[in-house]
Amino acid sequence: MAFYEFTDEENVVFKSLYIRMNIVGILMVLVGVALILLGMIRYPLSVEMLLLVANGLILFGMGFLTFRSSKRFKKIVDTEGHDITYLMEAMNDLKRLYTLIVALIASVFVFFLVTWALVGG
Repeated sequence: MAFYEFTDEENVVFKSLYIRMNIVGILMVLVGVALILLGMIRYPLSVEMLLLVANGLILFGMGFLTFRSSKRFKKIVDTEGHDITYLMEAMNDLKRLYTLIVALIASVFVFFLVTWALVGG
């Protein structure tokens, strides 16, 4: 199999990307955990708790996928011989992230349609 090694200039782009993605991923995970804890502690066994926990889990999942993808981009910069493999792994993580986002948008859209129909829109 042919192998491709990204240039130093290309690695600068990957490094800049993985640093930003790493920060965003960690912050999303932390906010997700905070929402889960807030919901469970402040609003036990309530609708508010369910909403906060659900939002926390979504943020946690999105943060995890972002963080994991950032680590793959970091491997592109830090290692030699497997750049395309790591790039494809990162792209698969991003595909999962965007699949989650599409599912969330679709869920919100369906929720609004059902609510509109029930209210008598």
